Amino acid sequence: MKLKNKGFVLMEFLVSTTIIMVLFTSVFILVSPEIDKLEKKVSFENVDNTYFLFHIRKLYMNEEFNINHGEYITLYDGNTCQYLKEENIEKCNSLMRKIKAEELILTTSDIAPLKSSYNGNLKSYIKYLPKQKESTYLKLILKTETGYAISDLYSDLKIDKEGPACTFTKDEDTLVLKCIDENEIIESDITTDSFTISEEEITIEIANKTEITDGYEYKIALNNITQDFTIELKENILKDKYGNTNEKVTESYTIEE
Repeated sequence: MKLKNKGFVLMEFLVSTTIIMVLFTSVFILVSPEIDKLEKKVSFENVDNTYFLFHIRKLYMNEEFNINHGEYITLYDGNTCQYLKEENIEKCNSLMRKIKAEELILTTSDIAPLKSSYNGNLKSYIKYLPKQKESTYLKLILKTETGYAISDLYSDLKIDKEGPACTFTKDEDTLVLKCIDENEIIESDITTDSFTISEEEITIEIANKTEITDGYEYKIALNNITQDFTIELKENILKDKYGNTNEKVTESYTIEE
């Protein structure tokens, strides 16, 4: 008499199928992001665009630019090249037409601010690019019909960035000087000698210095003040990690009747 094992065979089949499906699902979850990255890399890093951007870059090498950290300048808007010497504009336009360029921008090396603020043709590419530390060179980013390209731009560059911002406020009978900077203040040398005052006989002292977010807060004690005066913080007392320094800041102090 033979035993029938059809039920057992069916159970084996279902268990095996389930295990295989779980394995395939796990592999897909692990591999899918890498495939997506590879597809983006193939699409974004176009060799022809990189080659042409190299020649476009040479046209801009000797130009000077004033650009704030986190901002960008449009060098080509789909019609004509900008911020070039007149003799180089047609050369640039010819290259742009040849590669069917749509947009070319110039920005600082730290593109992190653009990831949230930029909404042009380069948006998807900028989001794909990794974050980098800020430095003294700029970046060219190109968009064409066939893809994108990016290149560093070295030249006589002027990157305009504001230094630490300082403001006075009044806290009872004490003046409070608050200095902050998004890039972190690394040198802070505020002393009595850092201030100029309208009347020589008035004396001040730094009563307290407190570290706050991205900067410092100074409480300035005013001793035996009997008349109105103006206090002014000198320039270049504070410096951030990129060498930017503070501007002068002035506060008028009036004796209350």
